[in-house]
Amino acid sequence: MPHCVLITVTGGVTEYTAGVAKSVGDHRTAALHECRTVRHRRPPGRRPAKDVHDCQAAGCVAIECPPHQCKPMASSTIRQIHWILSAALAAAVRWDWIKSNPADAAKKPRQPTPQPEPPTAAEAARITEAAWAPGPDWGALVWLVMVTGMRRAEVLALRWAHVDLAAGMVSVRRNYVRSGGRAIEKETKTHQMRRISRKDTATVEVLTELRQRYEEMARQLRIESSDDAYLFSHEPAHERPYDPSAVTHRYSKMCRQLGLDSHLHALRHYSATELLVRPPYRRRPSRPRWRRRDHASCLRRVGRRVRPSRRRNLG
Repeated sequence: MPHCVLITVTGGVTEYTAGVAKSVGDHRTAALHECRTVRHRRPPGRRPAKDVHDCQAAGCVAIECPPHQCKPMASSTIRQIHWILSAALAAAVRWDWIKSNPADAAKKPRQPTPQPEPPTAAEAARITEAAWAPGPDWGALVWLVMVTGMRRAEVLALRWAHVDLAAGMVSVRRNYVRSGGRAIEKETKTHQMRRISRKDTATVEVLTELRQRYEEMARQLRIESSDDAYLFSHEPAHERPYDPSAVTHRYSKMCRQLGLDSHLHALRHYSATELLVRPPYRRRPSRPRWRRRDHASCLRRVGRRVRPSRRRNLG
């Protein structure tokens, strides 16, 4: 009688005997072991060598490897496999090994539609007010992410050489991340430099005050200010930016204290949905034309309610 054993990728073992498949199970461990063991329950104390008891009455527990259950691959896994095979087959077409790419005719799972959950305008105002309370630098970081939609790594990699206060322009050129305990500054996610224009006086004022605080600290410490310094840093010379994980945890903690379930990347969605896709408009009676209202200034008014306390903290 023919007999063979198939070991699957997931660790399950299937025996094929005379064309009939019989699932053995998914092993608990990769080491050599018994698939079924019994944990005997005995009274405390040393027992005789030839102890015989009723396992059912004593409540002994049998431990065995569970039967194998086939689980389908996730849709994302199937899409990744399709992408790998399609790229390999496309190379074969270029090398004239095959006539066409069969992966083009394969039907892959549909990419789920993103469902971002940005904060509402009222929640954004509460977040802005809470961010200015502990300190002006943290408030400036949250404000800049909210009104520009920059990624966390992009705002942390900003240097003063990338900011033109006179023109109200911010150049996004680099990413700052930490991987394996090492700080890495690299290209942006899209591998493209872009410029963000902020003509509103509120954002220019925030960046101007941030620059003034940096230069004042440099004068007090008798160090020379530099355009290569990072905008957001705990170090006096601003030679190293904030830790990315610390920024994420601090923002999440601030939102939990406000009773909000939000994360830092949601501010990027807020900038895209509230400030760009659905900008508020108002119509002036003296002009028939539509005019866009400065949404950043609206949020800034909320932050100004805590400005006196911030100035007292600055001393």
